[in-house]
Amino acid sequence: MFKLKPGYLVGATLAFLSILAMTLIALQLTPAKFRASADLLVLLSDDYVARPTAGSTDTSNAPAMDRDAYMSAESDILGSETVIKAAITSIDPHILYPASTGRSSPVKSAIGYARDFISGVPQDNNDDDEAAMLRARRAVEKSLRIDSGRSGNIITVSYEHYDPELSAQFLSALIDAYFARRAVLFADPQTTLLMQQIKTKSDELQIAKAGLAEFRQRYAISDLNLQRDLLLRHLSDLNNNLRTTDVAIADATARHKTILDQLDASPADRTRRAASGDVATKQGDPADALRKQSDELEQALSADGARRTEMKSRISDLETELRTLNDQEGTLHDLTLRRDILERQYALGLDKLSERKAAEAVREARLSNVRLVDAPEAPQRPTSQRLLIAASGMMLALFSFGAILTLGWLRRPGSQPLRWFA
Repeated sequence: MFKLKPGYLVGATLAFLSILAMTLIALQLTPAKFRASADLLVLLSDDYVARPTAGSTDTSNAPAMDRDAYMSAESDILGSETVIKAAITSIDPHILYPASTGRSSPVKSAIGYARDFISGVPQDNNDDDEAAMLRARRAVEKSLRIDSGRSGNIITVSYEHYDPELSAQFLSALIDAYFARRAVLFADPQTTLLMQQIKTKSDELQIAKAGLAEFRQRYAISDLNLQRDLLLRHLSDLNNNLRTTDVAIADATARHKTILDQLDASPADRTRRAASGDVATKQGDPADALRKQSDELEQALSADGARRTEMKSRISDLETELRTLNDQEGTLHDLTLRRDILERQYALGLDKLSERKAAEAVREARLSNVRLVDAPEAPQRPTSQRLLIAASGMMLALFSFGAILTLGWLRRPGSQPLRWFA
């Protein structure tokens, strides 16, 4: 049995224990991580080609992409900042990566006050959310792996997190955000434009219909032609009655003048004065009969005059109503014409949209080239990171222990000194 100097054995033991202690500290500072993964099958198609305009199917000049460029483009979309941010937002960055609580509240307040004093601008409350989003995005970029492989059409995406449930949840959210982003990128902009135009026409059509219904209800318009016929018939009757009344007034005036002439020609018995002038009072029964006829004619003339004035007023009202009816008919015609035009435009837009959607449905069935092969599931075992740290530390400790013992054995008492240890 060989003898060693005591210092070598103690040094080897101390080195072994030191490396072992550092390994344990490293294991304590390195929490276990869980990796969730998913596989996406990418079928090569003509997604990345020039889109024809509406009504055109010419794709003769469409450029082609090879497999590497295609897989690289899909991987870039999957790992884009927009997709990652959408996935983080769907879970909440504060839940995904909580902030560290290393500093106490007074220290945080002092640091915040010093920062605001130096910058001269108080920080908003949204800084916490922005900082959480930035922290989560940086951590995700470090923990996310996207591998498109050198051959085949499978994209493998994996994500590591300290919580196995959160790792699978975030990866599912990332894939959902990827499909949503891809749908936006490859959507037909003409369909969106048509939908916006149809929405605008629909709103205008509803406004036109409401305006037409309100106009009909306000003026109680049911049938303008019937109303015009009734007004014209009533106006014609009034004009006929007015002409008849004018003839009757002319006849009564002539008869009254004749009676007055007869009264003036008869001998006067006595004369009496009235406020309106001299009135001769005739004697005998013929004079009384003439005076009675004169009074009756005056009453008839007064009644006919009042009726004539009333008929003229009614004729004027009817003419005004006819003019108003004509104006209303013009307004109603304009409103109806606008409604009909909007209905035709709306129907035409719906036809175009149905055609675009039919073509888009066929294209979507042909262009939906990314399929989820393996959905992410919560991992049951952690990654081998801690195992590698433990194995590396143990191997380094054993190597150091053996190296120091070997060095002590080579320098044992009575051994032949070697040149490189001399």
